[in-house]
Amino acid sequence: MTLRYPAPGTAVMITTGCVANPGEPECRPDSHSIQTYVAVNRKQSWELVSFQNTRVQGLLPPPR
Repeated sequence: MTLRYPAPGTAVMITTGCVANPGEPECRPDSHSIQTYVAVNRKQSWELVSFQNTRVQGLLPPPR
């Protein structure tokens, strides 16, 4: 996970994830994704204002 604050009251978090079906010991190779979240601080609480989920198959090696 990466968390950055590009401006006061704004946070960008980048995570990786994948899907493993029940009974599968590892994630499927075609299920690796990168998620990007953007949040803003409004009245002392954080509000998620944007979300992007992108499959990485063929773009990057699978996350470890």
